[in-house]
Amino acid sequence: MGTARHPVHPDVHSRACNDRQKSRPSSQKTECQGEAGRTEDSGRIVGTNVHSCIRPRRPEFQIRLDAYAPCPRMDSGSNLPCRIYDVCGSNEGECLPVTHDRSTGKPKAVPQRMTEFELDNAFIISKWAKEFTSRKLVTTVSQHHIYGFLFGMSLPFTLGVPFRRTRITFPEEFEKLTDEKYVIIATPAFLKRTVEIEEKLPLKDTWIFTSGGAVSPELAVRTTEVFGFCPLEVYGSTETSGIAYRQQSKDELKWTPFDNAKIWLGDAGCLRIISPYIKDPEGFATADLAEMLPDGRFLLKGRSDSIVKIEEKRISMTEVENRLLQTGLVNDVKVIALSNDVRQYLAAAIVLNEEGKKKFENTEKYLINRYFHDFLMQYFENVVLPKKWRFVEELPVDAQGKKHKVEIEALFEKTSS
Repeated sequence: MGTARHPVHPDVHSRACNDRQKSRPSSQKTECQGEAGRTEDSGRIVGTNVHSCIRPRRPEFQIRLDAYAPCPRMDSGSNLPCRIYDVCGSNEGECLPVTHDRSTGKPKAVPQRMTEFELDNAFIISKWAKEFTSRKLVTTVSQHHIYGFLFGMSLPFTLGVPFRRTRITFPEEFEKLTDEKYVIIATPAFLKRTVEIEEKLPLKDTWIFTSGGAVSPELAVRTTEVFGFCPLEVYGSTETSGIAYRQQSKDELKWTPFDNAKIWLGDAGCLRIISPYIKDPEGFATADLAEMLPDGRFLLKGRSDSIVKIEEKRISMTEVENRLLQTGLVNDVKVIALSNDVRQYLAAAIVLNEEGKKKFENTEKYLINRYFHDFLMQYFENVVLPKKWRFVEELPVDAQGKKHKVEIEALFEKTSS
């Protein structure tokens, strides 16, 4: 019997069981062995069919999809968790191509080894094992997304934590989680949907992880009011996995690097990272602008690819978005760069909040445009301000709540300005 080469929490051990898996009749091996599939969906794991990994063929492991169950173990008498690649019928050196959804909407393949998933598990367990092992787990994130796979499947398998086999798809489902304590794996977009319709959920000692985007200060406050817990945000990407965290009730907007990550500012003020999850010994250069603080923490300042030149003047589209949110009339906004035969210019797609809808009720669109234009004039030169405006009920997002430029551009294909 092999032991895990990468130690995790002192109370949690992992083991290899490839030999046992190989020696079993094929009818007793997990369904995912030999299965493969590809998808172009954003952020999805392609190659091994990981969804089938949660349904082994052995009769004692046939559990209803809507049920909670501890991790299926290769030896039913054992109380030790499995290593995730044992369950999936993979080996630790096997690479899975993971597609990374970029803001352009065009996926990029990033190869990841099963051993890197396990290293990720080990670090999260070393920080928050108690929070997981004292609760059941539910997720709003598809396992096809790397964040959903790691936190919603890989971690509970490793720890033997009971988890719901079907993800939460409607905010109202949280109202039924009153039997025990829960860890909730969510995205900011899903939390936002929930706090818009719920006042106070009857949950007991909930713990929330969120990733896939930043939680605004307003959303952090509302989530605390509705769920009774300020979400713990994990910052990372498909290429880097998790590299930092924050909980705004304690840290405000400051991010704390993971203990196993080395972070510094590289070219153009963007973060560079070295961690066990990154194969290149030189590390990975992100496009995230940041400010390093004396205590080693950092503040994110937007994306370098959000900076464009308009009439030879550099402008951050993220800063324009933040200024529009400061009006107190905007629920959501996306600013993009468009171009015609003559020049490049900005365009803003805006979702008004209730106060904004009330203020501009029966107001002609050109006057609404002018209001926001005049507000932005306090901070920017006229030449760089958005030239096109769209006011919509909601912005198009993918399953993880991310906005893609192609879909936002489609909003401006209409003739009105």
